[in-house]
Amino acid sequence: GKAETFVSKTVSILGKDGSAEVPTTLTIADPHFSMSRAGDFYISPNPLPSMDSHFIVEFIREDSADGSIKVSHAPLSPSDRKLTTQELYDNAVRDARNSDSVSLISSSLVTLDGLAGYALTTTYSGQDTDIIKESAITLLDGDASYFIIYTDLDRDFDAHEADFRDILMS
Repeated sequence: GKAETFVSKTVSILGKDGSAEVPTTLTIADPHFSMSRAGDFYISPNPLPSMDSHFIVEFIREDSADGSIKVSHAPLSPSDRKLTTQELYDNAVRDARNSDSVSLISSSLVTLDGLAGYALTTTYSGQDTDIIKESAITLLDGDASYFIIYTDLDRDFDAHEADFRDILMS
């Protein structure tokens, strides 16, 4: 199958038959982390890894240019490396609550595939005055983090949230 290295991570994006023609599963070797497509979302690998080495893959809905789930992996800042998961979570919640442009809907500590982190769901104004709803999950991985961000129009978000959860739990 197709395997590329992003931020020292081996990433495999394979289809059901083991080919990379119609990718259905994202697997990261160390630490083990995987996600499979669900519902109307399909996997679109990073087309330009040399331009954005932190971006890994995007799950895109065929029926919408607005709904997507982006997965990336990036180093933590030196100051964030010294903080606990709880402290990073508290900072993220405080920042969202203090923002004039974002409304915090919900927040929680999470664990996925053995990686601890936190989730924030927010809304904000998008282009053309559309309200955008976003669920952002940060998973800590040593001196780096995975970011899994589901963004959609507020009016479409709830209809596809189950697919997002299925992708997370796959």
